[in-house]
Amino acid sequence: MKKKLGLIGEKLPHSLSPKLHKEIFKNLDIQGDYSLIELKENQLEKFLTKDIYSYLGVNITIPYKIKSMDFVEVSKEAQEIGAINTILVKDGKLFGYNTDYFGFKRMLEENNIFVDGKDTFILGAGGGARAVIKYFLDRDVKSITIVVRNIQKAKIQLDSLIKNKENIEIIDFKTLEYGNYNGYIVVNCTPVGMYPNIDDSPITKEVSKNFENSVDLIYNPLETKFLKFARENNKNSLNGMYMLIAQGVASEEIWNNINISKEVIEKIIKSFE
Repeated sequence: MKKKLGLIGEKLPHSLSPKLHKEIFKNLDIQGDYSLIELKENQLEKFLTKDIYSYLGVNITIPYKIKSMDFVEVSKEAQEIGAINTILVKDGKLFGYNTDYFGFKRMLEENNIFVDGKDTFILGAGGGARAVIKYFLDRDVKSITIVVRNIQKAKIQLDSLIKNKENIEIIDFKTLEYGNYNGYIVVNCTPVGMYPNIDDSPITKEVSKNFENSVDLIYNPLETKFLKFARENNKNSLNGMYMLIAQGVASEEIWNNINISKEVIEKIIKSFE
């Protein structure tokens, strides 16, 4: 019998996750079926309390990475991050994990981006941003500037993660645009610029030139307008494809209780390219 897996989110028609997990199944000879599960907010509780038990596990994407925590036993690292993106169904219980952290870490390391002692910037304060913040904190960066639309809301959302951290500042986008800010890396953790809204960017081309590395968690399109600005400014740019694959592999490791080699990740990346 095929292992039943899937991705829950609000809008998923352009997700590459089914293709990714199909490649993982093929490379590891796993009998699996991975589907897209679109849910409105008022459908989430029913799925996570009833329907999910026919699955081995699911991934979680925007906008349910935080809300889903209320229904599962959360791992230590995911608790610290304050968001989950993977659920394992085992012995009638739900266990929540965060593989975004692993995926982001691998993506930067594979592209020789090392943030230790650097000034870092994060756009957004949602589930993806939380994993990035946690990674930056673990790498002992010089500073973290979090750029959001609503500062007070972000302070409340991120309180448990950033409390008592003196090297973190939260500003709004207007302050970033008109202030004298520059840094080693800026990471877009917002959905701005994601297909089909490919003409949008969270920052202007003028602001983009203030950062050595622009990293987008978005992978569709492969070059967002945010990344196009960086390229045109002769700065380094990196899309979220490697992170997508690495976090998907980490999810499969959790669901199947296995270790997957770096060679498999590289093979899947080549198939996507």
